[in-house]
Amino acid sequence: IGGAQQWTYHENSSAALTDTTVHASCGVGLFNYISSVAFSSGAATQMTLLIEDGTTTTILGPWYLEAVNGRGAVINFFPAKKQTTSATLISVTTTGAVAHSIDVQGWCAE
Repeated sequence: IGGAQQWTYHENSSAALTDTTVHASCGVGLFNYISSVAFSSGAATQMTLLIEDGTTTTILGPWYLEAVNGRGAVINFFPAKKQTTSATLISVTTTGAVAHSIDVQGWCAE
């Protein structure tokens, strides 16, 4: 039947994000696994990023970037970070309406 369902998320905007879906639920008995996160700020404004299980439970972050244009971070997880609850979506929340980009990679599996 094949391997794990891989997925990617990319966002590039100046909007503050609140509980924005990164990846939908993988289905009953399956979990989202996050293998990497990359994010950066395109403005000299502080930025915070957190990744949530559903829209309420923080599973990664918050991560803080200081108020320097062009700051960023790349985080790889070995092993991948497994969400805490199966059959729920993964979402992202940021602070402030600041120019930024976010990339998240992962897959669905048991």
